Amino acid sequence: MMRKLLLATMFGAALFAATAPNAHGVDYPATDGDAELRPSSGDPGAATEVAGCGFGPGASLAISIGSESMATATADAQGCVSEMVTVPDDLSAGSHEITATGLNPDGGTHTLSASFMVNGSIAFTGANSRVYSGLAIALLAVGALFLVVTRRRRMTA
Repeated sequence: MMRKLLLATMFGAALFAATAPNAHGVDYPATDGDAELRPSSGDPGAATEVAGCGFGPGASLAISIGSESMATATADAQGCVSEMVTVPDDLSAGSHEITATGLNPDGGTHTLSASFMVNGSIAFTGANSRVYSGLAIALLAVGALFLVVTRRRRMTA
């Protein structure tokens, strides 16, 4: 019994060691912060300004929304960036995360992020009930007409 318990424990430890998650590909020391968006909402195809600081002077950065790259920019001598980007036309309505990623002054990864609200109408997911309602009213009127005609014929016969 003790051998089985020891064997099960060793097997579990080996399995855990074999499947342990790897560290993410982020250069340390990693830093993050909030980007400023002006405006912070708009329609697909609209332009917004992504601004923020904390990058290394002259650092090259990538600006993306979700996993889609939107633009590249270069930080100024103070490590700040201000870049106009265009929201993709095919972006669905709702909240999306815009990120700017580059190197911080220590050589690690620095990421700024902010939420951008894409305006849009709610998708039409139902049936066109006006057509069906009109059809139902028309059928009721025809049925009532037949009922009246049938009763009058019976009365006169």
